[in-house]
Amino acid sequence: MLKKLIKSLSGSIGQLSNKIEVELNKLFQGATVSFETGVGKFKAEDAIKDGSKFFVKTSNHPSSLEHQGTGLKRAFLWSAVNALCSEGMYKKGTKVIQDETPKVLLIDEPEINLHPSIIRAARKAIYALADLEGWQVICTTHSPVFIDLTQDHTTLIKVSNNQQGVFYFQTDKAHFSPDERDNLKMLNRCCPTVNEFFFYPNAILVEGDTEYLAYQYIIEKSGMEGSYCVINCRGKANIPTFIKIFNQFNANAIAVHDLDTKLRKDGVANAMWTININIRALADSTNGRVKTVVHNPDFEGFYLNESPTKDKPYNLFTHLTSNDFETNARYKELRESLSSIIDGTHKGLYNTQAELDAMA
Repeated sequence: MLKKLIKSLSGSIGQLSNKIEVELNKLFQGATVSFETGVGKFKAEDAIKDGSKFFVKTSNHPSSLEHQGTGLKRAFLWSAVNALCSEGMYKKGTKVIQDETPKVLLIDEPEINLHPSIIRAARKAIYALADLEGWQVICTTHSPVFIDLTQDHTTLIKVSNNQQGVFYFQTDKAHFSPDERDNLKMLNRCCPTVNEFFFYPNAILVEGDTEYLAYQYIIEKSGMEGSYCVINCRGKANIPTFIKIFNQFNANAIAVHDLDTKLRKDGVANAMWTININIRALADSTNGRVKTVVHNPDFEGFYLNESPTKDKPYNLFTHLTSNDFETNARYKELRESLSSIIDGTHKGLYNTQAELDAMA
């Protein structure tokens, strides 16, 4: 693909070379790009010969692209694709590919052996290419970084050899509200691993870092790493959005959240309680695939009988790593929390809004 891409640059090499260098510099600081032509008997259409090549200078040592490492070669590829897309000049040889000609690019696991920054550059290039009129990109991946639920006209297909059927998620049909879309954009940028749930049969949706730490620890201790993942939704308000996604995928999840109060201290209705109702209402639409668990009054109070005001994740970490965590009866409910959710005996499991109201 790299050789074909270099040939496609021939008609506008001067215009695009600087653009490629800018993109490549985002990944390999200080790298410069130059193009050396192999000119034979001069004909306009044959001015750039097969012997022409790109040179990349790193650490003040120029070397042809073919002699660079795999990582830089791939970074150059995605930088070039980005440059071509941004200039609106994607070409094949000296002939512009007409918009009415359908084009399909198939890519298998582009994240393999790539630095995280280059993976993000590849994602950017793939979405940019797919956004061009007449282009369709089909990409297989095991990287959550490539998944962007906020992109329009995107279909995500989940295929597994241990479940029945193939499940689709179409962003155009998700009906996200503007706030939900903005929240997903924020999550994708701040924590791209939230999309890991596409690669697991079961997921646990939690509010924040403390719950993430707890359930990740329990999953590893229980040997369930291949069956369950923990998704830090970065706040209770984002849990309903993820339930919508899980419902479209026919996926299984456990939504874990704090109870909170119906009213704030000033007597005004608490928005967090409204979110509780939304969580249960959306879970009702999943035909039992999404379980709901509430901690009354919150995680620390439910399992540890504590009310820390700061450093909550670190406070939990000190408990998890204490010498008696595996034996002390004080931690029994926490140690068995996931298994009790799975077998239906957890005290925080609820199936209706009426059950939730009774806990308030």
